[in-house]
Amino acid sequence: VMEQVESGEMPPRNIPRRPDPRQQTAVVSWIKTSLSGANYVPLEEQDYLSQAKYAFARSKETQAIDLLYAHAIATDAEGVNELLANARWFALGPRPVLSLRFAVAAVVDAPETLKDLKPIGVSQAGGGGGGSESFGGGPGFGNAPGAGAESGQRSFQQLTGDFGEELAAGFESRWTSGKFGAALKDVVLDVPKTPAPGMGGGFGGGAGAGYGGGSYGAGAYEGSLGGEYSGGMGAGPGASNPISSRKRVDPDSNISPGLFFIGSGSQVEMLAKAKELGVDGLFLFDIKASQNRRNSLVTNQTKLRFMTLDGKTLAATSALDNVEIERNKLRGQEDDSLRKNIDRFFALFDEKVQLSPMPALKPEHAHARMRQLLVDKGSSNLAKMFEARLYQSMDLFTQDELSKIYQIVMRGNEGVALASGTLDDRRLVLAQVLVQ
Repeated sequence: VMEQVESGEMPPRNIPRRPDPRQQTAVVSWIKTSLSGANYVPLEEQDYLSQAKYAFARSKETQAIDLLYAHAIATDAEGVNELLANARWFALGPRPVLSLRFAVAAVVDAPETLKDLKPIGVSQAGGGGGGSESFGGGPGFGNAPGAGAESGQRSFQQLTGDFGEELAAGFESRWTSGKFGAALKDVVLDVPKTPAPGMGGGFGGGAGAGYGGGSYGAGAYEGSLGGEYSGGMGAGPGASNPISSRKRVDPDSNISPGLFFIGSGSQVEMLAKAKELGVDGLFLFDIKASQNRRNSLVTNQTKLRFMTLDGKTLAATSALDNVEIERNKLRGQEDDSLRKNIDRFFALFDEKVQLSPMPALKPEHAHARMRQLLVDKGSSNLAKMFEARLYQSMDLFTQDELSKIYQIVMRGNEGVALASGTLDDRRLVLAQVLVQ
């Protein structure tokens, strides 16, 4: 606020009623005095770990990981031991990591004219808050005003319905438990908790506090799975539908911490996009949908796979049929096929996707790994230097060896500054690396 008012950017220049210059000066002076009294330190002057947590809370996860690496490189041993102690070995990499991240995408096989895919959780029987208007219900999220991003892509909810929510809930429980790394597990996205448009029904809860003090957005997703609504799938009033209280997720945004929705397209396109983001795996929904011309019913068969970035499938569900599930519920029959499939899926996922303590390495192992890493064009300079710093903290590299590795990576004397310079020297060099 201080910077915007002081620069004249606020109020906006098209506002005819301007503040008195003396009032403007007084407000800026008051803010400066208050910040000084609170020992305020601008974010850019805080350590890289604080900057990483802030970036992560703002959904800038790639930047957050880079800042974690920078913290490991810039900070002296006594200040970085806790972070390095959080490093774990990712066997699917294989490499040491501080935090795993994943992408979600969909491959859709449906006529272009079919705008509402009717995923599981969207009623076609009428009377439900998620039903299609043609079946007598209120507008479902597939029919909501503004449905689909400006790019024409559907939202995460429009594509996956309750299936997607089950994936998100299972992922979130694993994230908060530290299964994907402890470095950022307590940071919560600084995103208002608002319902997806057109979901229908009553919503509980409100947005929690954003980034402030040490909370880094704590509370923003609190209660995101607890909303209730009436209708959908033939359910009665008060039936729980967790997706109703989750913020609408359009392509290229976070579903939850560590889980990024990249949209829909071909499998090749989605894998390429996941690689570009630098995530550690891809959850892919395969969706096949068609509409019966006689009764307008949409049949949607969806399955979920988890893939490594080289295209190998490690876990998968069966194809679930929306019409079959809805019919069973309308008949009063319990249908737990979604829950059973998700449970089996995560059992396989947990078996294959694991972080383990750093292995007992010898110096020759670390040297061989670095020789391989230094010629790897797919790894960033920050990732290479972080790994070297980690091995040096494990007494696998000497300080001189670390300096030589930094020089090779930086192609110059900046590597010496990173290895043995002052904190200010290191931050000066890293400031240039972080903007590349």
